[in-house]
Amino acid sequence: MTSIRPVLATALVLSLAGPVSAATIDVTVGPGLSFSPATVTIQVGDTVRWTNVGGGFHNVRADDDSFRCASGCDGQGGDGDPATSAWTASITFNAAGIHPYYCEVHSLPGASGMNGMVIVQEGGVPGSIRFSSPSYSVQENASNATVTIQRVGGDDGMVSVSFATSNGTASQGLDYMAVSTTVTWADNDDNPKTVQVPIVDDALDEPNESVGLNLSAPTGGATLGSPASATLTIADNDNPPGGPCVADANTLCLLGDRFRLQIQFRTSQGQMGMGLAEELRDFSGSFSFFNPDNLEMLVKVIDACALNNRYWLFYGATTNVEFNLLVTDTLRNVTQVYPNPLNTAALPIQDTDAFATCP
Repeated sequence: MTSIRPVLATALVLSLAGPVSAATIDVTVGPGLSFSPATVTIQVGDTVRWTNVGGGFHNVRADDDSFRCASGCDGQGGDGDPATSAWTASITFNAAGIHPYYCEVHSLPGASGMNGMVIVQEGGVPGSIRFSSPSYSVQENASNATVTIQRVGGDDGMVSVSFATSNGTASQGLDYMAVSTTVTWADNDDNPKTVQVPIVDDALDEPNESVGLNLSAPTGGATLGSPASATLTIADNDNPPGGPCVADANTLCLLGDRFRLQIQFRTSQGQMGMGLAEELRDFSGSFSFFNPDNLEMLVKVIDACALNNRYWLFYGATTNVEFNLLVTDTLRNVTQVYPNPLNTAALPIQDTDAFATCP
C-alpha cells in the first residue's frame, strides 16, 4: 500500500486534541461510496472525526497528502491504509484553509467519486445569548408583552437560539398565547432582539400569574448566557369580588349587572381577539367576531333559584373557531369557562348546575 506521506506544515497543523471549547464534527464513511456529509465547514481548532460504518474498504487521504487516515493516521501512531474494519480516525485543524480529500480505493485527487472537503474558517467569538432580565411584567389588558434577548461577548458569525413559553401559574390559551420561535442574529450583529408574547385579557379577578420563558439550542458556536430562563408576570386588572359588572364593547352584563360575560377567540390563521358584545334583554345578549355584523353566539343567564337553587346558562354558537366564554357571578366571585376547540363546530350548551350561587 501507499507509504506514509510527509505532513505539509505550512498548510495544516495536526494534533490529537484541540481546545476544550472546540467542536468535534462527525463524518460517516459509507455505507456505499460516499462521505456524509461530503463537505463540512468548521472553525480553527475544531476536530473532524471519520467513522467507517459500512464495512467497505476505505480510507481518507488529503489531496495535498497532509493527512492519511483509517485505523488511525499515518505519522500519529496509526495506519492510514484502507481497511474494512469499523475504524475511526480524527484530525484537529489548527489553521484556516480548504482541504479536499478522497478514498484511495474509490477516487483520485480532484476527481469525481468518493471525495470530501473540510473548510476551516478563522475562529471568531460568536458570543453568548441571554435574556436582558430574569423577570418581565405586563398588565393583563396589554395586547402583548415584549421580551428582550441579548447577544453579548461577541458578534462573529450568524447565530440563533430557540425561544419558548411555558405555563407557570398562567395557562396557555386562557391567560396568554404560547410562543415558540427561533431568534437569529447576522454576522457582526449584536443588537438586542425582541419577542412578543400575546396576552389574553380575561374578566376574572385573580392573583398575578406567571409565564415561563426559556432559551435553548444555540447555534453558530454561540453559548447560552445567564439568565437563559426568565419569568413573565401578568398583573391582574379585574374588579375584586362583589364589584358589579361594567358593560363595554366586549362585555355583557346580565341579570341586573350581576353576571359578567366575555368571549376570547382565535382563528386557524392565528388571529385572535375579544368578541363584540350586544345586550338584547336583561337576561340575554349576543357576541360577534371580527365585526358587529358577524353574529357568532346567542347567550342567556336565567334566574332558576326557585326551581333548583341555581342560575342557568344557555348558549348557541354558529362558529368553528377556538373560543373561551368566561361567565362570572360578580357577587359570589364564581367563574365558569366554556371552551370550544379550533376547527370544531360549537355545540349548544345548557348548564343548569354550574352557578349554585343563589340568591
